[in-house]
Amino acid sequence: MTSYAKTTLRILALTLPLACLAGCGGSTPAAPTPVFPNVTGNWQFEVRILVPAPPNPPSPVSIPVGVVFGSLTSSGGKVTGILNVRPSEPNACVANNADLAVTGTVDAAGNLSLTGPIAGGVQTITAAIESQPLSLSATNGTYQVVGGPCAQAPTTIIAFHVLDAGGTYMGTMTQRIPAGSGSLTVKAVLAESATPDADGEFPLTGTVTYSGDCTGTLSFTNGVVFGEQLQSGPLSPNFSTSIQLFSAGVPLVPSQPMTASFFKPTGCTGVSYVGNLTRQ
Repeated sequence: MTSYAKTTLRILALTLPLACLAGCGGSTPAAPTPVFPNVTGNWQFEVRILVPAPPNPPSPVSIPVGVVFGSLTSSGGKVTGILNVRPSEPNACVANNADLAVTGTVDAAGNLSLTGPIAGGVQTITAAIESQPLSLSATNGTYQVVGGPCAQAPTTIIAFHVLDAGGTYMGTMTQRIPAGSGSLTVKAVLAESATPDADGEFPLTGTVTYSGDCTGTLSFTNGVVFGEQLQSGPLSPNFSTSIQLFSAGVPLVPSQPMTASFFKPTGCTGVSYVGNLTRQ
């Protein structure tokens, strides 16, 4: 074999392994596609006031907005929603029933960030959302409003992803107003829509059957779930009502009882009854 042929064989022996690395499965694997938490659902964000331990006196803090709640929808890390607020000061900086659009993101690590207009200012919410399935316990975050009458410095909040309120609940409710010895045995059968309405609240239907101090059934088709609260009629901006009304706090975990109140149950001598109802 000539020296030229030997040299050619050496070159081929060196280049073939390199070619195989480039084209025989040796390419760098693609980065995994990030998985974003699905935050679609009913949410509530509550401001927490941290009071310093004695003897340090608390510093005056203005908290125009105490509670924010509503519906969020997420897809691929993008988040949109409609929120309402509950002002915490007597002179409300924004109406209770104002629909406030927000947009934002949630990253693969579960960091939620939302922003949107509020009464001429801009509100910002951040929260650390735990991995799927979403934790039903409170998680820490911050709430801030820049500009407008609702302006407030960054404030610690707790964020709740609220369970579907649908289900059957049973228990005893006792007369509260006027004070008395009356009581009711109550069965509430509730069904919550998976889709929020235009106000970011979730339609609720159901029946509340009661006996004891009086006997009857309240059937409703226009109830609503907003944050961790529900009631059998539309949310009144001033919280006043002259009609029969069943309302309750939505349990944050399945084993937690529903703390409920029943206003003006037909036929009862009492005006208001309260008690805990257990999910069956």
